[in-house]
Amino acid sequence: MREREAVSAAEDAKITKPAKTAGVWDDRARPMIGGHPAVDLVNTVSWRLVPERRTDHLGDAPALVSWVEATGLADPEDARVLRASVAADPEDAETALRGVRRMREVVHGLLDAAAHDREPATADVRAFHRLSLDARRRSAWAPTLPLSWTDPPRTVDGLCHRLTLLAEELLTGAQVRDVRLCEGPGCGWLFLDRTRSHTRRWCSSGDCGNRDRARRHYARTKRSSPAASDASPRKQPHSTD
Repeated sequence: MREREAVSAAEDAKITKPAKTAGVWDDRARPMIGGHPAVDLVNTVSWRLVPERRTDHLGDAPALVSWVEATGLADPEDARVLRASVAADPEDAETALRGVRRMREVVHGLLDAAAHDREPATADVRAFHRLSLDARRRSAWAPTLPLSWTDPPRTVDGLCHRLTLLAEELLTGAQVRDVRLCEGPGCGWLFLDRTRSHTRRWCSSGDCGNRDRARRHYARTKRSSPAASDASPRKQPHSTD
């Protein structure tokens, strides 16, 4: 019990400030770019690699419900039931939300290991093992073939189990080899690289890709300006880039 509490405290320490606009997920401002719900879940943290900018967009239970509806994991009726569940017992919903966040951080550790082509941390594997077993105990198979988990998430706690099983689907399949980390400095978002050449570099060409192009353009402009040349005595008069 103490070991589990210690793990939970360590995972809670990774959770950062909530977004200023809680309760609503704006897909235009934060598009789903992961290629899989489990990847999009870990991407609900923005600027994960920059502590002072790191923001958790699942700031409250209504924000989580809004995100689930935006992903298509819950249809409008399921989302309505989820919101009613949150309203009926806000304290229980917030407790369950903390469980979703802890699960998200465990899944992030595993996917980050895949993106860096290294073995995952033993602590993450053990934590996910416990989460997976718990999710399976609380879920059921649909009476059709091929078998699949179909219980609609009607509570935040049930939603955590559903997301865990979706993460298991990714982590145990061939797609996990396609997980990549955005090359944007500080971005930290992950995605599945499904390009034929496996050369995708950015979470979004219009976001981190644009920033990179702007940086390179600025660097070229600075190198070619007379002021930059005068301020760089080591640069050879006839050198070219």
